[in-house]
Amino acid sequence: MEIIDHLSQVADKYRSTAIELHELILTCLNNHSTKLNSSGIIGYGVGDDGYMLMGLSVRSAGVMLYASADVLSLYSNELGKKRTGKTCLRIRKLTDLDPNTLKSIINGSLHKSNMNYGECSS
Repeated sequence: MEIIDHLSQVADKYRSTAIELHELILTCLNNHSTKLNSSGIIGYGVGDDGYMLMGLSVRSAGVMLYASADVLSLYSNELGKKRTGKTCLRIRKLTDLDPNTLKSIINGSLHKSNMNYGECSS
């Protein structure tokens, strides 16, 4: 299935946000690839480890942007409760985020050699 076909079938309340975010990411991709996996996650770029550099999925809580933990940490004060995990940013509407911050997160994650998943706690 094509990525845009997949996004056109997600929940109505997050569809436009997901499509807009996908289009924004595409403007930052340069030569990176995109791939839709079987769990509905769109992967952007491939790191040296063979895993995605960044991802996007639509879940019941909103549009999830999976980005490098160290990049998200740089913007933790601006993101507040929107950040739901070390590598996960929940977005309900793009207008909820500062566009420059969002673009910085995207560019910062796509310019890494691998996604940083953060420290594991025991």
